[in-house]
Amino acid sequence: YAILENKVDLSARAIDLALARAVAAEGITIPTKEVQSLLDVQPEQTAQSQMPEKKDLELSLEILAFKYIGGTDREVVVRNGDVLQSGDEFKVNFEVSRDCYFYVLYYDSMAKAGVLFPNPKIALDNSVRGGVAYSLPGEDLTFQLDRIPGTETLYFVASLEPMNDIDRLLTDMEKAGEKGKKRINSRLQQAIGTRGINITTSNAPSAFGNRDRVMEVVKGHTSLFKVFEFQHR
Repeated sequence: YAILENKVDLSARAIDLALARAVAAEGITIPTKEVQSLLDVQPEQTAQSQMPEKKDLELSLEILAFKYIGGTDREVVVRNGDVLQSGDEFKVNFEVSRDCYFYVLYYDSMAKAGVLFPNPKIALDNSVRGGVAYSLPGEDLTFQLDRIPGTETLYFVASLEPMNDIDRLLTDMEKAGEKGKKRINSRLQQAIGTRGINITTSNAPSAFGNRDRVMEVVKGHTSLFKVFEFQHR
């Protein structure tokens, strides 16, 4: 650039380093008073006023069991550590606050690892939309517990960035068995980059029709995960 008495000459070139030559060039002359008006603008304030505020990533979650109680079928909210019986049916409802990548992994009562979402039998990726309510295995479908008792563990993982380590982690889960769960928890946290990031939980009214039910809300910055266990008897 060149600063003259009442104007500023600006010029720019694009250089191809491999060919060692200019491949494009452009120039412009700007009156000094216009340059001064640009300099008077506070860039940080302008950027902040134009950029929408980025919200933390939130996961709203509820697990429902369908039980025969007092002669009628009832929906029961399952809490961490609750007991379900063989043959009980359950489903998972969730909603995220922002578009992100999402997995639901599990260890069943025999310490067999697998994926509940995305469904490996359906050609879907693991991206989900913010503000959209999802039900697993489907809106009118349920999972049913088999006849083998034990501890059932679900892992809910969300991240704004792709999770390239998850596939390798699933292979390790298959090999780890019951004794490897704690190690997998640590690996899972490392895989989605949550170390040093504060993940908090709270409650909110259900987003799935019944406002009297309370969903658990897990909040992180750019990624989060939640471990949920219930006893299968």
